[in-house]
Amino acid sequence: MAVPSKETLMIRMPAIRMPLRWRVATAACAALFATGCDGSPPPDKPVAEDASDDQQEDSESVSPHQDDPPLMNPSGQLDPDVDAQDTPTTSEEFVAPKRNRLGDTRPDINELRLQECGIIRIESRRLRLLTDLPQKQVAHLPALADKLFDHLSAYFGKLPPAADGSEFQVTGHIIADESKFTAAGLLPETHMGFAHGRHFNYEFWMYGQKTDYFQEHLMLHEFTHCFMTCESGMRDIPPLWYIEGMAEYFATHSVQDGRTQFGVLPDTVDDFEGWGRIAELKRSFWEQQRQPLAEDSGAITTMLTISPLDDIIPTRVLEFESDYQYASTWAVCWLMEQNLEYRQLSEQFRLVRRRQPFLRIQQSIDSSLMHRFRTDWLLVVESLIEGFDTAHSFPIHHSEPWTLAAAPVELELRADRGWFDSGLRLKANESVTVTCEGRIRLNRLAKPWESEPQGVSIEYHEQLPLGRVVGILIGKEGDTISGRISIGRGRTIEVSQDCSLWLQVNESESERADNSGSIQVTLTAK
Repeated sequence: MAVPSKETLMIRMPAIRMPLRWRVATAACAALFATGCDGSPPPDKPVAEDASDDQQEDSESVSPHQDDPPLMNPSGQLDPDVDAQDTPTTSEEFVAPKRNRLGDTRPDINELRLQECGIIRIESRRLRLLTDLPQKQVAHLPALADKLFDHLSAYFGKLPPAADGSEFQVTGHIIADESKFTAAGLLPETHMGFAHGRHFNYEFWMYGQKTDYFQEHLMLHEFTHCFMTCESGMRDIPPLWYIEGMAEYFATHSVQDGRTQFGVLPDTVDDFEGWGRIAELKRSFWEQQRQPLAEDSGAITTMLTISPLDDIIPTRVLEFESDYQYASTWAVCWLMEQNLEYRQLSEQFRLVRRRQPFLRIQQSIDSSLMHRFRTDWLLVVESLIEGFDTAHSFPIHHSEPWTLAAAPVELELRADRGWFDSGLRLKANESVTVTCEGRIRLNRLAKPWESEPQGVSIEYHEQLPLGRVVGILIGKEGDTISGRISIGRGRTIEVSQDCSLWLQVNESESERADNSGSIQVTLTAK
């Protein structure tokens, strides 16, 4: 989503193709796009809702967290800013605030004009699709949107009734030849330049995409925007990182054996052509990652250029249009949904529709939880890959941090787990000696490879032998991360800033499940 100015706030997708040349907005139309994100009055308190009784019964999508316990804030207490306002009490004095979503202001369809301009109409309960693409290429999209509606209703709760009593339906325009839509009068009068797609209320416009998968993805992304903003348009919504990140999260989908799933992590590049979010995340530090820190590099000073978490989830942003922004906000939302450590945050965020209640939750996150979140963000982005094994590869935090004064300390480093917090908290200019011994099994082939701490040079991962013990440093505030440090049988590591030491057996995070064994690690002060 990009915001052309402080007065105009719309959602658009990142640039790849030349934008449409929309007509300049009239003053009246521009007023419709005014946003309240820059200091709007406190919104009405939302009411938590049950799953929609308006949803279709035959959806094959999966509803997340159906049996989860009541929501708590990060400190483990009921959150007065969320639960008290979102769950009606039994008091006779309590009156739930009335909520409505926007009325249906979509223009009527002129069927004759559509035919004259070569535009077809395909309609389901939740999506009216207007397009000049071949019907066989897009005929399945309205049914896919209906399934997403059911999934979103189960996740966010039942939508409130429309102000005019209309049923929720979106009109989507998928454009191959812009001149046809201009002739049919289907382009908005307001200036809405975009490269991929953009929405407004119950309508969205997007270009046809080069791959079938990304065409579905973009349609689902824009449809999610229409769902998430249908109560206030763009005037009073949660921060853009959440709006865009969740649209990306739900749009990342798969269809296997007739079963549709939303919010998946791609397990391969081939079946998700055009998506590329992980590659975009890694682009900024790929060259650094290809040069692991050698043993004679002296004090570790080089940090990977991974944006810290606080830069990804700001409370206010006026520009949202780069591919990196879409990739990083998707990754944050995916991490919140998939890591049980942060599920409590997503459970609270999804209950609110307005900016101020959302910000109250975001700004009151427990400091220790937020520090772990910052650290995990860096470690996950550094190692993220298609097929990332969430059961084995999320970082493991040490319960009792220690300093060199407690050395020597012995640890067990498992081959089937990802980044492991040694617990060691180093001060600037301190040095620690790491020594490793033991044998592990790497089940890459029918006959597993056995490896000692130096790894096996038959195969490499991140430019280092598979199975080698490696380390990484995380800055004290959780906002910096070093490159991978080759350790092998042993190494002395000198640090240039206050930091924590993390260790792992070098392996792809999609291949750990079948590994076995562990390495015994000893940490001593130099």
